[in-house]
Amino acid sequence: MDNWKANWATSPRKAKMDTLDTNFPFNKFRTSLRSLTRPQCSLLFQLRSNHIPLNKYLNRIGKAEDKFCINYKRYRGTEVPETVIHYLFECPSYDYKRHSLDAKLGRSSRDLKAILLDKEAIRELIRFVGRTKQLKPSLGDVSKFRSMADYQQYR
Repeated sequence: MDNWKANWATSPRKAKMDTLDTNFPFNKFRTSLRSLTRPQCSLLFQLRSNHIPLNKYLNRIGKAEDKFCINYKRYRGTEVPETVIHYLFECPSYDYKRHSLDAKLGRSSRDLKAILLDKEAIRELIRFVGRTKQLKPSLGDVSKFRSMADYQQYR
């Protein structure tokens, strides 16, 4: 275990993960996953790692022609990479669907790090992703939560 921790400390992945959560081994994040379904957990891990079916990642692994957001070019006439941050907080295609995320999360609604450290904010983020239907082909309908009884069991 000590060898693994030493390797993790020098890994470039650690630096990326530190931008979202400096509390290795991410106990608070793991606790917040208990009340979520498997597709929802998958979504959160993909968001954290940037390994999510958006054009920037798909292009990097050879599954998309380019890395740019199709919707942004249609709305604004310029090309921007379709990244996690662009999809969640910037893409004009989802401005209307993003409104309730902004209203419920207030000042932290555009702060992925803050969202991923708060159970209720995570649930709002998942609802937003479900409303966009952008990731439905790969993850299914992530907006379906467990029953309230199941949810209360994990609180």
